[in-house]
Amino acid sequence: MSAALKRRGGKAWFWLSCAISSALAAGFLFAVHLPLREELALAREESAICGAEILEIENFMNENGDMKVYEAEALKKKELADRALPDMVNESALVAFINGCAASRNLSLLSAIPGRQAADRGISVIPIQIKLRCDYFQLMDFLGDIDGSGRYLEVGNLSVKGVDGELECKMDIIAYSMDGGSGT
Repeated sequence: MSAALKRRGGKAWFWLSCAISSALAAGFLFAVHLPLREELALAREESAICGAEILEIENFMNENGDMKVYEAEALKKKELADRALPDMVNESALVAFINGCAASRNLSLLSAIPGRQAADRGISVIPIQIKLRCDYFQLMDFLGDIDGSGRYLEVGNLSVKGVDGELECKMDIIAYSMDGGSGT
């Protein structure tokens, strides 16, 4: 009988040691291994982000190795932006520009009347009512000149009707500036 007890006791110790080992393995899995895997995933993610930022910086430095060239390009872009949206709108210069565009396309500028200047949130707006007589291609060329001027000019309320074999066009050209003050 004592041999039978030893076998039963041996089996109990075996199952007890299996249960303890399984509990320790599960404890290690949940307390150590899984949190470390999450930290590893976060570290890899952060590493990928940092790698992308380093690559962007290296690309920037490769494209703009000479900072003097980069500064010159930045200055040129600023000058273009200043020309597109100047600090003040010069009404007479704007009307002269429109008149010059019309003259260069051989169309008849019947009138160019500046409207009342308005300001909203630091942006000054001056509408100019234009009336001209031309053919279709002259009109397209004129609008192309306005668009290609480098200024923020908006063409609106365009109406066209045929009169004596030509087109009579009315439109508003709106000029913008940064100051919100009066034009000169």
